[in-house]
Amino acid sequence: MKRFLFVFVALFFVCQAVAQTGQSYTLQSLTQYLPNAVQSTQPNQYRILQNLTLLAEDTLILESSAVSVSVDHDVTLTFLGTVLTENRDQMLLIQGDSTQNNYFEIRFEDAAPSILSKAHIQYCSHITLINSNILIDDCELDHFSGHVISYMNCNPVIQNSYIHDNQACAIQSAVNADGCPSILNNVFYNNVLGNANTPQINIGPGTTDTIRIIGNTIEGVASNMSGGIGIMNLSNPNVSKVLLKDNIIKNNRYGYTQNGYLISSDIFDNQFIDNNLEVNPNNGGSGISIYGYDNTCAAKLRRNLITGNLWGVTAIYYHHVDMGTTDEPGYNLLYNNGNSGVDYELYNNALSDMDAVGNYWGCDNAEAAEAVIYHQADDASLGLVNYLPIYVLEPEGISSTVLTKINLAPNPVSQGYFTLENPTEEVLQWQIFTSAGQCVMNGKAQLGTTRIATNTLKPGVYLVYIQKDNTFIAKKLIVR
Repeated sequence: MKRFLFVFVALFFVCQAVAQTGQSYTLQSLTQYLPNAVQSTQPNQYRILQNLTLLAEDTLILESSAVSVSVDHDVTLTFLGTVLTENRDQMLLIQGDSTQNNYFEIRFEDAAPSILSKAHIQYCSHITLINSNILIDDCELDHFSGHVISYMNCNPVIQNSYIHDNQACAIQSAVNADGCPSILNNVFYNNVLGNANTPQINIGPGTTDTIRIIGNTIEGVASNMSGGIGIMNLSNPNVSKVLLKDNIIKNNRYGYTQNGYLISSDIFDNQFIDNNLEVNPNNGGSGISIYGYDNTCAAKLRRNLITGNLWGVTAIYYHHVDMGTTDEPGYNLLYNNGNSGVDYELYNNALSDMDAVGNYWGCDNAEAAEAVIYHQADDASLGLVNYLPIYVLEPEGISSTVLTKINLAPNPVSQGYFTLENPTEEVLQWQIFTSAGQCVMNGKAQLGTTRIATNTLKPGVYLVYIQKDNTFIAKKLIVR
């Protein structure tokens, strides 16, 4: 049977390697089957010169001994079969030609479930997933010329990865393509360098499953047009269910936005900090924005920290937003959100009423809370916000919010140490835990800068717990 196809586009013919049905390949074996397409440049280092297609019944195993793969420009790697990664201690570098404008492309089309782990992919155009579920775990993806991961009609899992310094979105789906990705414990940093008006995570309609975005850090730096997360459903008849939990979303044009019909989101325990890169407040800058075409655009907000944005929460047109009820207070903390010298913690620019009971509005009395909530009391055409009683923090609770300003840098760290910036006037306790929950380091941080060595830490994702009295904050640290 003819199984593994090598496509030589320049001469417009197909050369085929002869193999058995259900054949497994490694990078090393491909140098024997397709010597003109895959070459070994040095021991455990490979070069792919021309297009490759892995057929549906076959498997490509990225062996643990492989160190690097260089891919020529304009090459397309198409996987219809299974891709698996052997257990490995070091990253496999898969690298395009940075001197060329046309980077290589990776495509999974109607492929069997695959696992891509411990891969550092750079100078690629994009990874496209069509009807192909894949686990992308503990990878680094950077310097892509297009959307890093684009998916259609599948439910990929992207976890424990570092996606940074790319020209377009980190994760993208079309507005007419179904899918429920699980996006777990990643760091997204400095994407959308092309400065397009798009978020780093840009997701279309879901299916009967839930879109899970949990435990990520999504931070912008260079692009004032790049948002954090966007969910859109304009025409799909399915309800897009979203769980947004335990994320840190900071320094973007906006934090989170959902737009359209039939979206139901649970927004729990996130931090939306300093999403204020938009130069015109009329065009964005919200920590959370809910734009509903009717009241099937629903969101439930609980225990979120929302501070330093141009607007705290904005709700537009129609919606069904629940920020807290008498039976279930919201316990969201909203303070220091505003623009043009005016605080806007909540702006209900909509026809729908809203429950927002039991939240902290940066003050300790109802009159001051009313001043930072814009609703029917300010414009009779708008919906009413029911926000009483407010949640009043104890003094130590207010001071504990300074923990959110603690910074770890550099992050990711690859130079043997990172620094912990302590803006408080007290000594803080810190602990570093592995993803399995094992405490591997601990110490104290004085006021100012504390330098913490990482030479004893294996590459991976860690949680740094920083504690002040009975309050703590967890920050993700990536060691390379």
